[in-house]
Amino acid sequence: MIRSILCFGDSNTYGVNPEDNSRFPLSIRWTGRLQSLLGHEGYQVIEEGYCGRTTCFSDDSDEMRSGIKVLNMVLKTHCPTDMVVIMLGTNDFKAQFSMKAKVSAFGVKKIVEKAKKFCLSEGVKEPVFLIVSPIEMGDGIDDSRFWEYSTESKREIEKLPAILKGVADEVGALFFDAATVAGPGSDQLHMTAESHERLASALYEIIKEYFESREVRN
Repeated sequence: MIRSILCFGDSNTYGVNPEDNSRFPLSIRWTGRLQSLLGHEGYQVIEEGYCGRTTCFSDDSDEMRSGIKVLNMVLKTHCPTDMVVIMLGTNDFKAQFSMKAKVSAFGVKKIVEKAKKFCLSEGVKEPVFLIVSPIEMGDGIDDSRFWEYSTESKREIEKLPAILKGVADEVGALFFDAATVAGPGSDQLHMTAESHERLASALYEIIKEYFESREVRN
């Protein structure tokens, strides 16, 4: 049996290199590393990272950035899936959006709820959800090239893990705080290669334990 794991995220799932804004190769990105750790015989890791993706906010510069708007299309493309990993929230803290942790967490909740409704309407099995709270912003975010973020953005995103943990409990999802193992590079926003490696290792342990425990029960 091949377990399919859909990773739904933003530029830190896409793999933006903080040093030069290029894209890390698949072997460096956390999704690629996760695939290597899990192996190809029993798992398929599907990378769905889109730069600028929010949980539910519409971006006038790119209508594809609203995660909740493109969710059904992504799920339809890859269904059925055994697990959906959601690592979103960072872009919700841009100045043009709410910049509030509670609102961002609510957006994640709505994504999970919409995904469950999709599965029900399509008659496909419901995957397990793994909510990953994103990394924090660097101390120099105010002086970075990302003018949309500020120290207020940084303060709010630091509140997100505790609120998202509550959301995960409410919707019956697994949870992990990426900030406990990973952080931004020189651009104050995107993960370093080392952080991609550490995040992949942490998620590997959670995913492996979950599916192995199910095999024992079955």
